[in-house]
Amino acid sequence: SGHLRKFLDDAAKGHIVLPKQERYPPKGKSVEENKGDKSRVAVNTIAGDLQEEAHPTPLEDVT
Repeated sequence: SGHLRKFLDDAAKGHIVLPKQERYPPKGKSVEENKGDKSRVAVNTIAGDLQEEAHPTPLEDVT
């Protein structure tokens, strides 16, 4: 409570503090390389899910 009012008062005085923002993409990698990493992770996840469906873990017998 009162945070917005304080922010607006500070902004009116020229005291604006923004939270740190992470830089993307990381140094040394191009945007294209980052896209490749994301798609590879997605493919691995899908492949893992399909593998689990092909070999489901047996349910415990509770009787």
